[in-house]
Parts: sequence; structure tokens; C-alpha cells
Amino acid sequence: MNMKPYIVYADDDSDDQEIFKDLVHTIEGPISTVIFNEGASLLQFLDSIETNDKLPNVVVLDINMPGANGFFTLERIRSNTRFRELPVVIYTTSSDAADKNKSFQLGATEFIPKPIFKNEFDSFKSRLLKYIHD
Repeated sequence: MNMKPYIVYADDDSDDQEIFKDLVHTIEGPISTVIFNEGASLLQFLDSIETNDKLPNVVVLDINMPGANGFFTLERIRSNTRFRELPVVIYTTSSDAADKNKSFQLGATEFIPKPIFKNEFDSFKSRLLKYIHD
């Protein structure tokens, strides 16, 4: 059974969640978005998925969240052998090189600063599409 592609996103900022949902809605094709306010709930969600064919196409994480922040969540995802191949994108307001380096050291697939300008939104959307249509 082919599942509708979906993205799992964790960010504690409700404005950023709305912007993300709006961005995903501009992508052609049926794509679902599952949104969490922090990493612990996202980890519980992933752990509850019984078969690998039901895993999301991509996980998108903000770094700065209370509790289980993006780094902790990424580290936990990568520590589970079931999720080692799951694309995980760090999507953050941080442009700090140390945050970028730490993201890749922990196993991030990509590090993408949150877009501000329209052309940046288009670039982010095309980067997301490669995980949806891969």
C-alpha cells in the first residue's frame, strides 16, 4: 500500500509552524504534515510507527525548543538503527557555524536556515521536494 508522503516537523514557535504548513501546502501533490511543539513528542511518534514503510519521508527539526531540543532529538533519532537512514533536516534561525557543525556531527542530512525572503522559501521548498519524490 502506497502511503501519502508526509513530513514530520518539530518547532515550538506557532508562527513558524504556520509558515511551514503554508509552505508545504504550496508543494504539488498530496503531502501531509505532522507537527510537534518539541522533540520528545516527535520521538514518541516515531517509536510508535510499527513498520519502516510508514516512516515519514523527512523529519524537520528546529534547534531551539524547550525540553528535547533539536540536537537531543537528532541524536536520539540517529541512535535508533531503524531511523539511521531517515532524512533529518535541521531548519533553524541559527546561522552559527558551531550549530551547523554540531548538526552534521550528530547526523543531520541537511542544515537549512529558516528563510526570510521569497527566493529562500523557493529554495527550501525545492530542497524538501527531493525527500518527498525520492
